[in-house]
Amino acid sequence: MPDRIARRLAAVPWRSGSVLLAADTWQGAELCLQVVAATWEDVGQGHGVLRRPRMRMAAAGRGAATTLPPEAPG
Repeated sequence: MPDRIARRLAAVPWRSGSVLLAADTWQGAELCLQVVAATWEDVGQGHGVLRRPRMRMAAAGRGAATTLPPEAPG
């Protein structure tokens, strides 16, 4: 994608207080998240319903200093 289009795309959520999520790396991203480890809760004895994923994430980029601490609820 050309730089001028990427800048215009990124400006729209910034003006409205929204967040733009990209499925792949983006050169102008404020923050890059990566799943480091993932497990599922409530599996039981090897069977049952998977209820909730738990993930540990790594953050990098200009916005990394403003992310929640690792043990934050939610």
